[in-house]
Amino acid sequence: MELVVKKPTVPEVYELTDWPVWESEPAEFDRYYDKTEVALFTHGSVDVTFDGRTVNIGAGDLVTFPKGMHCTWRILQTVRKHFQTVDE
Repeated sequence: MELVVKKPTVPEVYELTDWPVWESEPAEFDRYYDKTEVALFTHGSVDVTFDGRTVNIGAGDLVTFPKGMHCTWRILQTVRKHFQTVDE
């Protein structure tokens, strides 16, 4: 199971900012993804820990969280993301 983090293209950014928005202040919580989620982070910073690894995600990152992923989120700075789930 792999978390994919990349920098989006300019056309992707314009398309993805039409997606719903989720925001959170600093916090720590466990998360399970029952569907694949694609998210464009526009503000903040979060450490996501899974399978013994920690990945830092921040503003400007386009992230795919795979279906079936268990992880822990540690939000370091208030996060804002546009997101969409994908049925598989």
